[in-house]
Amino acid sequence: MPLRGVAKIISRPGVDRGFSIMKSQNVESPISSVSWPRISIVTPSYNQGKYIERTVRSVLLQRYPNLEYILMDGGSTDDTLDRIAPYRDQFSYFVSEPDGGQADAIAKGFARSSGEIMAYLNSDDLLAPDALHFAANFFRENPNIDWIYSHRCYIDDDDRVLRYWILPPHWDFLMRRWDYIPQETCFWRRSLFEKTGNIDRSYRFAMDYDLFVRLMNKGRGRRLNRFLGAFREHGTSKTKQLLETVGTLEMLRVRRKFRISAAVTDGFFGLLLGNWVLYAGRYFAAAAHFLPGGFGGIGYDYNEVWGGLLRPGDSSSADRDGFRQHDDGFYSPLCPVTHGVADRVLHTVQSGQGDEIKWKAIHLNSKSQVAIIGPAAEQEETGLKSDLSWGCPANDQVAFNSKRTRVRRLLRGLERSVLEIVCRWPLDLWRTNVRRNNRRNDDILWFTQGLVSKDDEIAFLNVGSLGGELLSALAGQTKWKLSGLEPESAAAAEALPQRWQIFRKDLSQVREVPGLLQGFDLIFLENQLQHFEEPRASLRTLAILLKLRGLLILRTPNLDSAQRKWFGPAWTHWKPEKHRYIYSRKSLIKLLEQTGFSLVKLHAVSDLESTDPGVEHLNIYPASDARCADNAKMPAPMHVEEIARVRHLLWDKLGKGDEILAIFRRVS
Repeated sequence: MPLRGVAKIISRPGVDRGFSIMKSQNVESPISSVSWPRISIVTPSYNQGKYIERTVRSVLLQRYPNLEYILMDGGSTDDTLDRIAPYRDQFSYFVSEPDGGQADAIAKGFARSSGEIMAYLNSDDLLAPDALHFAANFFRENPNIDWIYSHRCYIDDDDRVLRYWILPPHWDFLMRRWDYIPQETCFWRRSLFEKTGNIDRSYRFAMDYDLFVRLMNKGRGRRLNRFLGAFREHGTSKTKQLLETVGTLEMLRVRRKFRISAAVTDGFFGLLLGNWVLYAGRYFAAAAHFLPGGFGGIGYDYNEVWGGLLRPGDSSSADRDGFRQHDDGFYSPLCPVTHGVADRVLHTVQSGQGDEIKWKAIHLNSKSQVAIIGPAAEQEETGLKSDLSWGCPANDQVAFNSKRTRVRRLLRGLERSVLEIVCRWPLDLWRTNVRRNNRRNDDILWFTQGLVSKDDEIAFLNVGSLGGELLSALAGQTKWKLSGLEPESAAAAEALPQRWQIFRKDLSQVREVPGLLQGFDLIFLENQLQHFEEPRASLRTLAILLKLRGLLILRTPNLDSAQRKWFGPAWTHWKPEKHRYIYSRKSLIKLLEQTGFSLVKLHAVSDLESTDPGVEHLNIYPASDARCADNAKMPAPMHVEEIARVRHLLWDKLGKGDEILAIFRRVS
């Protein structure tokens, strides 16, 4: 996927200038001054304790600033009230008492509502992330549209995606005759509702069909190309139990009520619509296409779309560790961006010390440019490591003496000679003052200029905050509301005496963090992304932790790094004991876009701290091991400071710095 945007050099005093990608010059503050219209959501409930909490959280985690959420419980006798007890103060109105059924509960809720935009969500269904913001924005930008709906995503008891309804553009003629409008995705204006009247309480099944026909009669609707919600299909659902009996009779009653007579062509159009929905949904699932509000394909946990925050526990995955197991017991590394299998082995590296030394392989998916660190092949663990020439694939070995290979070696030798000359340039003009002690607080304040102000009272979260050193530095420079996330108890305890709070949780436990429903404006993720075993799920968690349009700043190793190519298996950032994935700039942008972010700007940076260990590690490898055995090792006189000069003058500016520093905005 090509990088989009404008290349621009950004600088600040005392910091190396370098490669930068600017996605947009018109950036927004995460603190929005937009006046959002009130949205009223009514949830009818009766004995749905198994699902009700997930439904409620899917509404509250929208963090919509002008939400009127009304929960009408029909006097549940299961654990429903216990499940929703932690959220009672979040409801605009709540009651638990016997009622006349689902339609009666919805009608009573609407009678108490006051929002400009209205909808109802059954107690076993879910909203998609940012559905409310999107609906409000759409109505603001399209004053001629009175009601909207989207495609449908089916889920089961455990939130697994079963299938899709992919609907054609809205046509009143079709939707009046066949009830294909997904109720959980439908929103309408109050002005239209006042013309059509409230829910008809006499229905047990087709109250939504009756309402939708009235909406079509009085207003103009549109089908949107996204998922605004998810419909739960389970054995106790009303759809399963009543469709063939009460449902069929009530839908016939609606047609008679509104004089929707059967025409000669109705059979043809009904067949056409049914086949469209069936085959378009199958194609969409098989092609693993992406639409806002869902991931590609079927079988995944819809809870992942919500970052695992709808229910406790980690989202399960058949390939949880990122490796696909074959019948013969071997493992093929999977790319988290494309889910394709790696096709090359770059290097084999040592993991552990002393008697615990093991060998791991650095795999590469050439299509996505993602390096995957995982188990080495069996023969590499039994003493045949040196026969692999440290990462040259077999096909490269065959072509080692080819004309193309000789030309490549000649060019690399020329590059090395030029770099040696630059390193030894005698003039002080070329020398660079490169910091050995990283000051992340300065990096953050510099990088967020024009996006947030240090005088804004924004909610800031540092993921992997250790002892709170960064928070301590920012506390003296900003008015931000600071907090951290650090699973290591000892490190978190160091920050407890300070005036900020560090939660002793990791991302899989973040659902338990107090104040989660308020969200954060700015999250800093420093050198953590490469640790995530399930990057997509972890990034979705970070997305839901952020408020809509909030910013994620991340720093992670750069697979495009020139030092990575120079040092080969000795590159500092392989760290096979801890790291799982190393991304190129393109693959990082694509991964973040898949998980609901858009790029604001990206910068290639380097620090001496990443060069020192690399030079030290290089000494333990034979000269033939570096650069996939087709070049000599880096010249010995090139010391750390000299490498830093080359990096400052050339590599960082070309996007080949050792790390990526980037800002992404949450958009879905």
